[in-house]
Amino acid sequence: MGGRSARVVASTHAAVLDALADVGYHALSIAQVAKQARVHETSIYRRWPTKAELVSDAVIRSALEGVPIPDTGNLERDMVTLLQRVVERLDTPLGAAISQVVATQDEALAGLRRAYWASRKLAVKPFLLQAKERGQLAAWVHPDFAFELFTGPIFLRRTAGEKVSRSYIRKLVASVIAALNAAPTP
Repeated sequence: MGGRSARVVASTHAAVLDALADVGYHALSIAQVAKQARVHETSIYRRWPTKAELVSDAVIRSALEGVPIPDTGNLERDMVTLLQRVVERLDTPLGAAISQVVATQDEALAGLRRAYWASRKLAVKPFLLQAKERGQLAAWVHPDFAFELFTGPIFLRRTAGEKVSRSYIRKLVASVIAALNAAPTP
């Protein structure tokens, strides 16, 4: 995808993310996004038939581009860096809005939730598989399971309104790695 189409997607995604951070999902409108992106509404509806699909696409792409996965070859250091980046992102207005969208139980957003978390798991999977190949994670560990163990406590603390410090992240990562490598094969 290049040329005009790429410009429409990029400007629309930027407008969606701005609107999401400013007004949240429910107040966001396609008309508002089109105006800010300087594209016609039909250009948006042609690519994204629903608001949920539009927001999902923008949020997933933003997460993939905005939180790069480090790969120095050291699982513990890389996971601490990754989770610190996630927390820093969550501390932004956009991160807070995305967090609300992917945590809501609103049935209209069920597809967005599934797509978002599936994309995050898929993005981290090669990184965790490489850690297994290097012997840094036990052979039985499934990447999705490890991802959930690393990220679950972060989102639990955030939902509870607690801060997530770098010290907490280091302890979490060391504990999860130790537990996964000490656990017997299921």
